[in-house]
Amino acid sequence: MSDLYVKRQYCEEHRANNHYVDENYHCHGETLQQIEKRGYSYARHIGGGWYRMTPKYNPAFPLEWQMMEDPPEHDIHVIEPDF
Repeated sequence: MSDLYVKRQYCEEHRANNHYVDENYHCHGETLQQIEKRGYSYARHIGGGWYRMTPKYNPAFPLEWQMMEDPPEHDIHVIEPDF
């Protein structure tokens, strides 16, 4: 999965107001909770009224290993575990 950008606007697909629609006007749900049920979380407003949804972490892997896959915004000292 990749990031998903959605905006709350009129949805032509369902002829309804205030659904979460992507840049291609594909509907992803009526509420943020519906989008989260599809495996996305952490809605974040980014300029212009669009929201960035990131994939939920996979619980099958330890969270600390998955977080290391994300590019750091700042220099972070990472301590490697001993095996």
